[in-house]
Amino acid sequence: MDSSYVLQRSQILQRLRKVNSDQEFWKLAQTLYHFQLKYNTIFRSFSDLIHQKVVKGTEINFLPISFFKNFEIKTGVWETETIFTSSGTTKEGFSSHHIRSLDLYLQNTKEIFETHFGSPEDICFLCLLPSYLELQGSSLIAMCKFLVDTSHDSRSAFYLNEYDRLITTMQALSRENKKTFLIGVTYALLDLLELNGFRAWDKLTIIKTGGMKGRRKEMSSDLVDSIMMKNLEIKTIKGEYGMTECLSQLYSLGCNFYKFNSRMKIILTELSDPFEQVQNGRPGRINIVDLANVDSCGFISTDDIGIINEEGQISILGRIDHSDLRGCNMLI
Repeated sequence: MDSSYVLQRSQILQRLRKVNSDQEFWKLAQTLYHFQLKYNTIFRSFSDLIHQKVVKGTEINFLPISFFKNFEIKTGVWETETIFTSSGTTKEGFSSHHIRSLDLYLQNTKEIFETHFGSPEDICFLCLLPSYLELQGSSLIAMCKFLVDTSHDSRSAFYLNEYDRLITTMQALSRENKKTFLIGVTYALLDLLELNGFRAWDKLTIIKTGGMKGRRKEMSSDLVDSIMMKNLEIKTIKGEYGMTECLSQLYSLGCNFYKFNSRMKIILTELSDPFEQVQNGRPGRINIVDLANVDSCGFISTDDIGIINEEGQISILGRIDHSDLRGCNMLI
């Protein structure tokens, strides 16, 4: 690539580490947007296809997430270090996110986590993610492996279907009142709960992610939380919202509303008009601005529906029906 590309990319990465206000976030978003329109051939072609139309009030358009199923989404020309692959069904197809630097992803993950929860070194991580461990190329597994490896507690580990071993470990941690994070896919957390082999303790944090993955009847996040909180006699269940196509994550600190951070924010648009913003308090299609996606695409239109409250936090309501059929065609 030319020297201008190298210089611009370097400057964006430097600014990324220093974003500490909404104003700085959106300034960098505009810089990244024009950088990617210039050096990302797929994003530029899509923009030309829709005649460079943008979401009102943002001066940004968003690449349909389905493009990650059919193209290598790269800004610039570089060698792929690893590929993150989605956990979609065969019918839906799989998304592939080509990663230039795994270190960039892991450092970004660490900084976002620390903003919410403090240093991972002081935490014991228990990861109950069987459906993800059974796949190759899961970004969630890469994230959790990093947290496990960073932890100074030797009991930090993954658990495939080893519920007995997990319960034994949790009972020991409970007796110590050890600061512990149980990160689990929703259906597996409910399976664990039904075994009734542990009780919550003051320093236990439960973070749910993913959904039922076809293993259980679908339930709303609020219902899942109420079941777990009632049975464990705790006040809150936290959540993680991330996806294969993004290098950043959002965390909820309870009540299923996820906080934006200095790397990722969301804009909602009308389901019937992808260029019309939705005001707070009304549901709309989730469009993600992820500043960490410097080397792929930082502007993605998803197939999820959300609603933003008056505090600027988002609740994920679910998937858009027939999104695979409608997503790209609607935007065009």
